[in-house]
Formats: sequence, C-alpha cells, structure tokens
Amino acid sequence: MPIHLRMCVKSRISGGKSVMKDGSIDAEACFLITEEML
Repeated sequence: MPIHLRMCVKSRISGGKSVMKDGSIDAEACFLITEEML
C-alpha cells in the first residue's frame, strides 16, 4: 500500500478526518480505504 494511503488511513482513524499526506482532504477515498482496512 502506498505511503500516502497509509497516512490517509492513520489520519482518519486518529483524527476522524480524512487528510492526505499533502494536506488535502479526500473524504470519500479515505473512507473507502479505511473501510477496506477494517
């Protein structure tokens, strides 16, 4: 899994908000990634 996706998932799990590594917010993508991880 690419690093930016891991960062995205960590950000969502820890902060409840979908934040990409570069600081942009992509709620839908992060939500789908997090759902797959869980």
